Amino acid sequence: MKYREVYQILQHRTLHSPAFSYTDRSGWRVKPPTYLQLANPLNIIAVDNTLCYRFWITHSGRDLRISYCKINQKEANTGNTWCIQCKSKGELAVSLANLFNELDAAYSQIQKGA
Repeated sequence: MKYREVYQILQHRTLHSPAFSYTDRSGWRVKPPTYLQLANPLNIIAVDNTLCYRFWITHSGRDLRISYCKINQKEANTGNTWCIQCKSKGELAVSLANLFNELDAAYSQIQKGA
């Protein structure tokens, strides 16, 4: 399966965070793929309501990217959107795991301080 490591991280997150969900609109799964689906093989939108973040995990052309932003209680985007550029599928998976770990740590610090 393409992007196996990314999907493993998403599945782990889904199992361990009840407020996490994702929608997979990836073109690599479509048979037969159209040109647009071949050009954008990975397109995942994830939401973590505990951390209050939305994530876009994409592969478009040569760009592998994780974009993320804060969301409010109505799941509307708020503030800045940050982007992590990656050079390979493996780097994408590692960056995604690291991002979740960093955001979890920041959330834990906020909870301890509150």
